[in-house]
Amino acid sequence: MWIAVYAPQALSCKIALWSTLANLITKWDGVLVAMRDFNEVREAGERFGSFFNDRQADIFNSFISNASLIDVPLGGYKFTWTDKWGSKMSKLDRFLVSESFYDTFPNISGVILEKGSPDHRPILIKDHVVDFGPTPFRFFHSWLELEGFHSLVVDTWNNDGIVEENGLISFKKKLQNLKCVIREWNSSKRSESLILRKDYLSRLSSIDIKIDQGLANEMDFSNRRDSIRILGELDNPRLLSAGGRVTLLKSVLGSLPLYFMSIYMAPVSICNKLESMRNQFFLGGESGEKKMSWVTWKKCLVSKKMGGLGIGSIFALNIGLLFKWLWRFLRNSSDLWIKVIKDLYGEYGGIFNDSMQRLSLSPWSGILSSVKSLKDKGIDLLSLCIRKLGNGISIRFWDEIWCGNSPLKNLFPRIYMLDNDRGCNVASRVSLQDWSYVLRRTVRGGAERVGDR
Repeated sequence: MWIAVYAPQALSCKIALWSTLANLITKWDGVLVAMRDFNEVREAGERFGSFFNDRQADIFNSFISNASLIDVPLGGYKFTWTDKWGSKMSKLDRFLVSESFYDTFPNISGVILEKGSPDHRPILIKDHVVDFGPTPFRFFHSWLELEGFHSLVVDTWNNDGIVEENGLISFKKKLQNLKCVIREWNSSKRSESLILRKDYLSRLSSIDIKIDQGLANEMDFSNRRDSIRILGELDNPRLLSAGGRVTLLKSVLGSLPLYFMSIYMAPVSICNKLESMRNQFFLGGESGEKKMSWVTWKKCLVSKKMGGLGIGSIFALNIGLLFKWLWRFLRNSSDLWIKVIKDLYGEYGGIFNDSMQRLSLSPWSGILSSVKSLKDKGIDLLSLCIRKLGNGISIRFWDEIWCGNSPLKNLFPRIYMLDNDRGCNVASRVSLQDWSYVLRRTVRGGAERVGDR
């Protein structure tokens, strides 16, 4: 059944039309095509230069879904209607077909053609089958290393039951039969690998949830490590190029529990074990197999500018995530956690106090200990924390360190107490010619006069 549609403009009339068509379609038990101007779009991208009504689009999409219709994809131009000035365009025309239509015409496709004198573009629907010939059979040498492949080939070749008087014809048929068997075997192996991968990814997800909730124990971390190792073996590093292995190794950093790595210092033994697994994967070895390394793993971890591969160190990632907390603290933010740290460890949170107690088990003490440990080895991360003044809008005049080595409120406490706006920025104070406008009263003699000078 073919239905030619010319939908009205009013929403109430459209709803009545969709209801009528839905009732008609449900009573039809054959191939159905509803086509032409539906005067409605399905998403915002099908309109240009005019208002998109999401409620009307939802009603139209619900009609298509409830009627079990399929919107035939259209190529060519994006819009089927345009005004005479070309300022407004919409995709109002379409072909909606039943599922049985695709059973009859499985290769159906549509193309929106060039616009003629009418304001609607014509649509060409065609069922075109492109025959690219027989699919080539590709044999990968990596299959020879897979378990069971050699016996599969030998058993298939010896027990195929093909007997021909002509040896060449017999050889050809044996190869054709072997090709079909290898294809089926490869497909089943791929399905098994996908199922196994899905299972281990599910295990990883459940372990990560326990880690996020703080309920994980040593066994959970061991299972997580084994799951990552098995997933790496499923990828079979021998089948990947060096570039593919580098890409996978970089993605490992994104699968680590970053939340805990940004709060706690990871044990050195865990970092070394993970780096050993990544190194083994990069070399193309499997679990327990040793392969010759032509370059140290540390050289591969460094950036490309330094001659490495830019893979990135797990230890460096851990330190970088921890150091972000110091950076946020030094910005003198008004966040509650910063106020708590200052109450516990002093005005500067113990950052510049080398004699601070290091035996505390708090996350903040661990962060300070890791940074100070690097400083003892000649890597002073705190020296890199330099805020640029710029236009002074984002830096607070009294509270932040922007001039000298201490906030101005500590150097000039009397003037600070007189300021009407103690949270002001640098830009609003540096440009002042007369401070009497921003102070509660005029500056008196003594300490205030010294501060004024």
